[in-house]
Amino acid sequence: MISKKLDATTSRQWETLKNNTGTQLPNLSQFRDFLKNTANLLDSLAPRQIKVSSERPKTHFKTFHSSAPNCILCKQSHFLYKCNEFLKLSPRERSAKARELRVCLNCLAKGHFVPQCQSKFTCRSCKSKHHSLLHIDVATSCASQEPSHSPHFGGLWEAGIKSSKYHLKRVVGNSILTFEELSTLLSQVEATLNSRPISPLSSDPNDLQPLTPAHFLIGRPMTALPDPDVTHISESRLSTFQRVQQFHQNLWKRWSLEYISELQQRTKWRSNRSELKTDTLVLIKEEHLPPYQWRLGRIVEVHPGSDGISRVASVRTNRGVLRRSFAKLCPLPLENDSISVP
Repeated sequence: MISKKLDATTSRQWETLKNNTGTQLPNLSQFRDFLKNTANLLDSLAPRQIKVSSERPKTHFKTFHSSAPNCILCKQSHFLYKCNEFLKLSPRERSAKARELRVCLNCLAKGHFVPQCQSKFTCRSCKSKHHSLLHIDVATSCASQEPSHSPHFGGLWEAGIKSSKYHLKRVVGNSILTFEELSTLLSQVEATLNSRPISPLSSDPNDLQPLTPAHFLIGRPMTALPDPDVTHISESRLSTFQRVQQFHQNLWKRWSLEYISELQQRTKWRSNRSELKTDTLVLIKEEHLPPYQWRLGRIVEVHPGSDGISRVASVRTNRGVLRRSFAKLCPLPLENDSISVP
């Protein structure tokens, strides 16, 4: 067992010695004499030599020269973010001036740009990778920006698109149109919508045309001479142009009979609702998810419109802050009936 602790060279010499002694195994005293002789042999062949180097260790020195900062805008001894001329500018003008001076937009230092900037500081307002003096506060209002999933905030133009899409879908149905046919049909629908009167008919018997949006676009009505009525003809007997005309005539018939006749009875708001307050716990409605999978959030800010009534709120969820209209929010808990679930 002791021989197994030897290195490869010494173990090879020990095995050679065992073979030379014959069949008799060496005892412990012979193994000890072998180790002693091997150690003396190694000491005589490789004596330990210690070299003392007379060379002195090399020492490196770095010299740093600090000088007062020199503003690249007014050439005085201060940093750019402390320059009075720079502070007098607006955030947009500061950003433009920083790009003109080719300085880093994060630390306002010259010699590098934002990707190479090693500063750990970010904007105190939005936590983005730019200096706080360059932060532009984008004021978003309900009139300029619509919340997500709220197309009814578009007003009149969204109502026009909705009406045309609704009747166009009911007229065309499952029919397959080519690109040219659909383009022709949409052009005629556009002409029909832009030919609606926006003023009462004139009392002048010679003035038979009411004022329409088309007069402001091209100076005349967009509708051409009436085409023959093909609404009752079978679709298999119609040519391509007549088929498109049939769709257009059906659209105008539904428009005049179903939509225009209901304008006098429609009202925008049918009931009053209490405004949602800050810190209210709400559920965010998702059209493609069942109610038990709607996300839970808390209102952090409400955004009043131009009339002073709040219809949009910022809701904090586990995925961030979202902007949603009140119609997409279900307040919790329902303590009374003053707040109705949309």
